[in-house]
Amino acid sequence: MTVTLASASTRWRAPVSARLRIARTGRNPMSDLQLSTRPATEDDFGWMLDLLERNQRVNVPEGERSKTGFIQGSWTEERLQERTDGPGMWVAEVDGERAGVVLSSDAAAHSDGPPGLTVATAREAMPDARFFLYGPAVVEADQRGRGVLSALVDALFTDAAENYDEAVAFVERSNSVSMSVHERLGFREVGTFEVDGREYVTFAHPTGGLRTA
Repeated sequence: MTVTLASASTRWRAPVSARLRIARTGRNPMSDLQLSTRPATEDDFGWMLDLLERNQRVNVPEGERSKTGFIQGSWTEERLQERTDGPGMWVAEVDGERAGVVLSSDAAAHSDGPPGLTVATAREAMPDARFFLYGPAVVEADQRGRGVLSALVDALFTDAAENYDEAVAFVERSNSVSMSVHERLGFREVGTFEVDGREYVTFAHPTGGLRTA
């Protein structure tokens, strides 16, 4: 593995429900959907693992990646369990059906690979900030474009504000869908790094709610 690095200059949580009214874009465009968010539980793990696996880079055909985006890494129930003590994992539901999930973890849990390099880049760019690692975040294909990701990010960032100043994330530069989405959500680029010839961007976003550009 070759690595280059560059930088730019268990608490209790009350279940938070962010309820919005959003227009359905399917066969009945005049009806409404109810979108809500809540902390993830172990009962969600099976669905979460399936959703994460379907959207892994290696499982998305190369010709589809520029249309759908993708996530990094592999996931197990043990890895999800480790994140129950972190900043939080949130599930979004549309009309009571699970539609998307966002994961997070404490920065101190990462020292190598893209997550560790993200933390190192963020520390150089924001030496005084309290930050956590955000992601991945995944939305079911038939629920995209309906505000699900925005609701998930807003719930996580609002809940994390007491203990963290910033959320940081990494996105592979070639993942144009994810790059565009995170820029639209107000994430700012604070550095870059390279692993095995693939460039990654380190993004940051203040906690305390979602602020779009």
